[in-house]
Amino acid sequence: MAHILKTLNSWFWWENIWMPINCTWEHFVDREGLVFPKPHQLYATIPYAFVLLIIRFFSERYIAIPLAKALGIKNVRRVKPQPNPVLESYFRECSKHPSQSEIQGLAKKCNCTVRLVEKWFRRRRNLEIPTVLRKFQEAFWRFSFYLASSIAGFIFLYDTLLPSQYWYYMAEISFYWSLLFTLGIDNKRKASDCACL
Repeated sequence: MAHILKTLNSWFWWENIWMPINCTWEHFVDREGLVFPKPHQLYATIPYAFVLLIIRFFSERYIAIPLAKALGIKNVRRVKPQPNPVLESYFRECSKHPSQSEIQGLAKKCNCTVRLVEKWFRRRRNLEIPTVLRKFQEAFWRFSFYLASSIAGFIFLYDTLLPSQYWYYMAEISFYWSLLFTLGIDNKRKASDCACL
């Protein structure tokens, strides 16, 4: 098993992938008081990303929600549609916006009126839309992080190379890892399908 991991590691950090021609990892060995970044230091960004997720959870819950209430943003409760396995399977597998003829066919299948089927689909679609409070929570987290990183960037990047710059970039990479981890549960945006590519 150790041999397999060593082979994968050497393949992943292969110089031909990461380095320009005539450059090797040996060029980045610390010497003469110069300290170079090490590729293995990037592994630390994964645990930092989970720390940022925990910070995000607490900031959204204990800072963003009270701030939203103070600003007058209300958590609107959506009315859930009656449980109906036929309509639910059609909603998930076929269409969220059925045509009038499809609605009539579904009404016959479910032994209910066309109006009830239309109402069910409208309520079910509304459940998919994130509330204003949920959007505010996510926007608050991103605004807070981007504001803090911008201020830190102006402070840390002004001077010569310092350990603070190392932490600045580690925090930035960790933030983007955390966004990648929460991609499936964050608010869906119209351009989010293209952004994943």
